[in-house]
Amino acid sequence: MIPDFSIIVVHYLDEEGLAGCLKSVRRAQTAASCEVLVVDNGSDRVRWRQIESRFPEARILASGGNAGFSQAANRAMSEARAPLLVLLDQRAQLAPAALSELKKFFAQAPDEVGIVGGRLLGARGKPLASAGPFPNLASYLCRLALPAPLRLCYLWNGRGRGARRVDWSAKAFLAIRREAYERVGPLDESFLMHYQDLEWCRRARRQGWRTVSFPGAQASLSGDVNRRPTQWLEMESCLSLLRYFHKHRGAWEYHLLHRLTRIFFAYRGWRFPHCRF
Repeated sequence: MIPDFSIIVVHYLDEEGLAGCLKSVRRAQTAASCEVLVVDNGSDRVRWRQIESRFPEARILASGGNAGFSQAANRAMSEARAPLLVLLDQRAQLAPAALSELKKFFAQAPDEVGIVGGRLLGARGKPLASAGPFPNLASYLCRLALPAPLRLCYLWNGRGRGARRVDWSAKAFLAIRREAYERVGPLDESFLMHYQDLEWCRRARRQGWRTVSFPGAQASLSGDVNRRPTQWLEMESCLSLLRYFHKHRGAWEYHLLHRLTRIFFAYRGWRFPHCRF
């Protein structure tokens, strides 16, 4: 029987977080059926077998190494069978009614709604910024200049009960219709960790699909989601965003932002690489 959802989780060295995620998927299968595909990007064989024994309902796909989120997620989506594909962060724990609410929303939504992002909650149930407009020159400059807590001020955190049309929604809890996936194509694997969801939604928009943020389907993220990023993560994030500008914005914006980014990191004592996309 074809399930309602294919839940896709990319796992990397966080067995405790993954266990909480898969337990929440079990609890959420009340009015919606699903298959679970976990792509393991780094565990040794012993830990991999432990995950399989604890969660026999999940298909564990070994990637043979950490080639990035996009490549792992694409592999799972290529093997998924359901009409609705759901990307779920390994630290995310679904609310018990999340899948049933998501199923009802897709059934009632117009056909052009191709991508739906759920509401994300952090510590103590605080809503997290998880959707917003596509980045432009002004938002990128704010990202460079503002302190970390203020960088997300222009994003939407899912407050309120109604669905809202957005440009993009975060991959931590993101569902896509199979028809949209087949037309838009897989995630761009040149984006290793960041902004592949944003770039995916951009391509979907060009194909005529809408992206909606739906607070009725909720998931909580465990761990410290607001921890200060490392130097490598900060640079990789900026590289991915510059890659997005190179692909979807004007050449002058990309070259200007590349120069400003190198100046910004030099001021902090970091050497930012010269990009050749």
